[in-house]
Amino acid sequence: MKDRLQNDEKYLEVSVEEEREKIVEELTVAGDWIYDGGLEAETSEFKQRLQKLNTSLSGIELRRREKALRPETVTILRAELDRSRKMVENITNILEVTEEQKQDFLSSCDEIEEWLNEKEEEQSKKALTETPAF
Repeated sequence: MKDRLQNDEKYLEVSVEEEREKIVEELTVAGDWIYDGGLEAETSEFKQRLQKLNTSLSGIELRRREKALRPETVTILRAELDRSRKMVENITNILEVTEEQKQDFLSSCDEIEEWLNEKEEEQSKKALTETPAF
């Protein structure tokens, strides 16, 4: 993990030097503890130390995963919205759907799309080192 934090572009671009240095120091302390007798510690102490490391890494990991997954997820959502709009047009020819029901559904699609547009704009103004907008 130290190597990733110090050399992997996927981690470097979503974190700041100070944040990485703090985590590398925590990893070094944990490694030293293991070699200095920590292997004989109780399981609960291992779990506690691991939880602390996971907590420290969670912000970077969240931003890395979100950055990697966001483009495809947005593409899928937009495609599903388009598909849903077309489907409601076709289904009204088969089922007894009132114009009001159809418009309610289409309005819901519009609201989702508006939310997505707002979040994309909000995200575009954020640095990769900040908590993602969505």
